[in-house]
Amino acid sequence: MCHLILLLPLIALPVFWVWPLSWAVPAYALALLISGSIYCYAMAAMHRDVSAGRESVAHEMKKANGMMSVKRIVMAGTSLGALALLGVAHAQMGMMGGRGMMGGPGMMGMATLRHQYFMQYGIPPKYADQVDPLPDTAANVSAGKKLYEASCASCHGPSGLGNGPAGQALNPPPANIAATSQMPMATDGYLYWTIAEGGAPLHSAMPAFKDTLKPDAIWQIILYLRQL
Repeated sequence: MCHLILLLPLIALPVFWVWPLSWAVPAYALALLISGSIYCYAMAAMHRDVSAGRESVAHEMKKANGMMSVKRIVMAGTSLGALALLGVAHAQMGMMGGRGMMGGPGMMGMATLRHQYFMQYGIPPKYADQVDPLPDTAANVSAGKKLYEASCASCHGPSGLGNGPAGQALNPPPANIAATSQMPMATDGYLYWTIAEGGAPLHSAMPAFKDTLKPDAIWQIILYLRQL
């Protein structure tokens, strides 16, 4: 039964689809370390129970050596797994210009704040079930690109990495929407709410576009974001 403890890292895998990478990697690494530690303690307890029996001293020593080997392998595997995951996160942040998925170094990014708000309060009901009514055509994507360049690129950058010149001094920094728009939580309703309401729910500098852009224009921007 104690072998089932090793399933904990597999059970924890969905965090990579639900949480931002900056949260998911440490959480998964912790799951690896916890499962490895519990497994080792469980195996050691089993060994102590067996040692209390009437088996020969030689057999006990052989089992003890085997148990120590198992413990070393498990601990080494869990430690290497945790280091590998942290390495992946570091590489991911490096590929995104040092800003990572959530924003600039040393500051909680806009995407992280919005995710926390979403996890606590959800999407307002009037946005929750919205679905993009526009077809995913080249014309709509092209129109969305022009709208994005005019209204969003100055802060979010030409490729949506959150590195636009107007956003460099903002705290929280602009989100890497090229990444966050591809996350499972980024439904059509989530993205429409983000653009329409801006940073008002989060007290950030992002302007609300519900009064300056028509609904179809927001939907065209969303179609373009899906292509980043």
